[in-house]
Amino acid sequence: MNRSLLTFILIFSIHLAFGQTIRDLEWDISVHGGQVKYGDKIENARKLHKLEPFNIKAARYICDYYKSKRIDSVSIFFDNLATEFPNSPKPYNLRYELLFLEYVYTERNNYNNQKVKLLNKALTVDSLDQETLYNLSKTYYEDFIYPFEKRKYSMFEIIEDSTIIKKSTFSYSADSALLYFYKIWRTNKDLREVIYYPIRQLECHLSKLDGSHIPKNAEGEFEQCFYPSSYFANLKEKWQCDMTTDYLFAIEMAKRNAEGLKNQLSDLGENCIYNFDISTNKIIYRFTWLCSFHNPISIRIEKTDDNIELYWKEGKGSGGYEPRGLKKSGKKKLKLSEWTEFTNLVDASGFDDLPNDEYVLMTDGATWTLERKTSKDFKAHDTNDPSKEFSNACLYLLKRSRIKVKDEDIY
Repeated sequence: MNRSLLTFILIFSIHLAFGQTIRDLEWDISVHGGQVKYGDKIENARKLHKLEPFNIKAARYICDYYKSKRIDSVSIFFDNLATEFPNSPKPYNLRYELLFLEYVYTERNNYNNQKVKLLNKALTVDSLDQETLYNLSKTYYEDFIYPFEKRKYSMFEIIEDSTIIKKSTFSYSADSALLYFYKIWRTNKDLREVIYYPIRQLECHLSKLDGSHIPKNAEGEFEQCFYPSSYFANLKEKWQCDMTTDYLFAIEMAKRNAEGLKNQLSDLGENCIYNFDISTNKIIYRFTWLCSFHNPISIRIEKTDDNIELYWKEGKGSGGYEPRGLKKSGKKKLKLSEWTEFTNLVDASGFDDLPNDEYVLMTDGATWTLERKTSKDFKAHDTNDPSKEFSNACLYLLKRSRIKVKDEDIY
């Protein structure tokens, strides 16, 4: 056998085994419950930490174990990590992510000060580290928006009492957030689509829209085929000066949603229709159904004059996981009366007035996405908690396809 080929096979095999070991260990320490006591898998967590020192699952497990058993210090764990890797900002960013294991989150001022202290240490190691710059931007931005935002849910708390007076920790949080966002804009094109919206919001708050450091037409550089990230963020008409919304969080979530839909639809061989040029006599609707534990499904109905065609596709994998290719597809003609019946159901759902995105906090479930494209406009509604009227319209298309789904599997 050729020596170079043998070397390649050996390296590939080692890499595969190493990668599998990390995945196995991650899975093992993530499973709790039943007769398994917390901490029983500490040795596997330590093995994973040795293989991948900055693995957040390993660090979280080890630190939780230390806290529950009161046998060692979480702070010492991170101090040792920083000592072991003195030329890397990663120990500080990992500690930033798990800071709630050392400090009480609800003590906001101390918590935020500790965040900034850690990240400034990371900057002394690498002043251009993108993770550090992003975390600093995020910390200052979240501190700026805290007194204004109306989002009910946050990572660690549910804000229900509107009488609570909310104050920022830093008097300069808006200026600092904008400063670090600008740095990221100059050095990382991949993050521009996410940070653009909080940048504009901060510029409005600081009366700097006219003297912005970023181009006025910057949105033209972002995804324009399937769904721009902003589409599922439910932007208001004058969103730049809306201080009630955490746009960093909103765009992060919207981008994740848009990319998830794009990946599943692309895997099914579906094209984007958001910016698709179609003739004035054509209308397209597409229903995409992504159930956590069942095959992804996409059904498209197209009307050109009086010609109605239905196309359906079903994937091999599960809608809540990575796509695994096309399982089956088909098409058939429908009657004009069926088109009318379908559009009546769409109208009954109040489709035009539904928000682009409507998410209810839950673990597993299904996302229901209906898109409509005409020569003049595009409209979509994406939700994991559909109304009866909306689900009736979507399921009407499913029932006219040749995809069979059991009643108990409709959720």
